[in-house]
Amino acid sequence: MNITNINELPNVLLGEIISRLACYKLIFQCKCVSKRWCTFNSEPYFIGRFLRVQIDKQTPTMATLINIRGEELHDRMSSLSSSMRLTQLLKRLVSFHGFKVEPIVVATYNDLVLCCAPLNNQSNYYICNPYTMQWVALPPPPTQFPVTAKVVGIICDTPYYNYYKEDDGKRQIIQLNTDYKCKVIRLLSSYEYPKKYKCKVEIFSSETGEWSETVIISPRPWYHIYSSIAHNGVLYHLCQSTHSRTCLAGLDPFMIMNTITNSTTGNGVDHYKCRHVEMDTTVVGGFSGDYCVVSERSLRISYFDWDTFSVYVWDLKEEEEKEEEEEEEEEEGHAEMVDIEGTGKLCWKHTGVYSLDRDIAPDESSVSVFQLIAIDPNNDDILYLNINGDLVMSNIQTRKWSVLVRESQIIDSHFFQLELPLWPTPIPKLPQHANGGGTSS
Repeated sequence: MNITNINELPNVLLGEIISRLACYKLIFQCKCVSKRWCTFNSEPYFIGRFLRVQIDKQTPTMATLINIRGEELHDRMSSLSSSMRLTQLLKRLVSFHGFKVEPIVVATYNDLVLCCAPLNNQSNYYICNPYTMQWVALPPPPTQFPVTAKVVGIICDTPYYNYYKEDDGKRQIIQLNTDYKCKVIRLLSSYEYPKKYKCKVEIFSSETGEWSETVIISPRPWYHIYSSIAHNGVLYHLCQSTHSRTCLAGLDPFMIMNTITNSTTGNGVDHYKCRHVEMDTTVVGGFSGDYCVVSERSLRISYFDWDTFSVYVWDLKEEEEKEEEEEEEEEEGHAEMVDIEGTGKLCWKHTGVYSLDRDIAPDESSVSVFQLIAIDPNNDDILYLNINGDLVMSNIQTRKWSVLVRESQIIDSHFFQLELPLWPTPIPKLPQHANGGGTSS
């Protein structure tokens, strides 16, 4: 084969060369070389080949934490400038749609970000990806006036890509989910149904490009809802139940949509019943949003108790794991298990108590602010705290701590986990009839 120009290489050889670049950002730059390179580097075959090379090299998938303004908690969390790209994208949204203020982040799923504007009624939603600098506008939701205790979440039926080993354990199989489905869920106030434990829900489907309305049933009433977390195909909402008990309410938007479909076709299916996992308050005292955070990676709750200056940790367990550790749970505290919609039973396993170094706040009388901000998305043993405006990192296993930023300007009451993917997820494609839309790259 007498080849003197790289453009003469067949696609297979060209793909083998380009797929060995260090990261997808370099590949995206290669798309500018020619129309052929742009087309080939976007094909599922090449993406799968690139992912296989990265997985064979054991390239880690990392995550970072961002606040509602798209700012990263601190720049040591990742080597990629995801925060800078997201803030640039939010500014583009302002310019493109003519907003007076920048949109805010209301939810994340892997590397997708759900933004909204304006803040007061959340009538304009956008699914964005800061790594591709693209977005898609959703049609306005049914309820556009201010609603009490509104929480928004986003979830997909499958990740854009996943991989597994064959039965012999030697070969990696890459599965690219180019037709993944996306749901956006708005959980509205339950005060309309205080005695029946019902809650109004609005769900946007990327398949139909439309919003649907329904009512879900909870085994317990929710009085405060703090955040939405996607984990293993379920959207969990950290909330406060009766007697100030901390609980997670789990919703599967895809099962909710099936319930809506069956109800409209006259199959007599009742309202969707959410999964409700409640913690035992005999372990610690009352609930406070300032002292409780959840890890999206493993669904772990960490709670700080002032009296003991310790962090209490719970992990979500399946019923089988709980039965194996039943005696230990009875000694350490447990959580109520609920089996809803055939999803199996879950429970909180109280896994440990970790005392913090009191030198973090040696003079408690001078501490005006002490807030548990987040669990590190890459290491569940690392907690981030706001102590009088300083960003502090503490390892609950080693008890080592350090001040990362003095008088940090980006500390918020809630941070969202944002994945740093091996290959970015394309924004969902909406049907032609869906209102809105718009991309930038």
